[in-house]
Formats: sequence, structure tokens, C-alpha cells
Amino acid sequence: TIHPAKLSKVSTLVTSGLYNYSRNPMYLSLLIFLLAWGLWLGNAFNVLLAAGFVAYMNTFQIGLEEKVLLDRFGRDYKNYCILVRRWF
Repeated sequence: TIHPAKLSKVSTLVTSGLYNYSRNPMYLSLLIFLLAWGLWLGNAFNVLLAAGFVAYMNTFQIGLEEKVLLDRFGRDYKNYCILVRRWF
């Protein structure tokens, strides 16, 4: 599932396409958007906003997702984590 709140529906470990480069391409695209928006606005505060986004996602979203994936896919997910970085 691509819905981050419905982790119980995860059925397949996807490791191809964008997932070859980032374990979290949707979150990475949001981070890039925040940084680009900050550049467009000419506002350095958005760098702090982006840093806060990364901290929040690592703490409250990605950590939970990774635990579910590790429980569900075991060694396959662990090997994937070794090969592919969390963000980029």
C-alpha cells in the first residue's frame, strides 16, 4: 500500500524503480518540494522547516514503517536497508 497509515495492508516489498535509490521516495519528493518552495520564496526559514520535516518523519513515521516492514519481510528487508539509503 502507498497509504502510510495503513501498514497492515502491506503485501509486497517493492525494491525496483525509484526504490532502487531511496527507501522513501514519496517523503523525499516532499522534502525536495519544501526546499524548492523555500528557494522560490527566497525564505531561509524554509530550511528549518525542511529540517523539522526530516526529524519528524524519521521519528514518527519512517521508524514505525521500518519496524512493520522488518517484522513482515525479515531478512529481505534488512538486506534492502543495507543496499538503499533511507532518504537519498
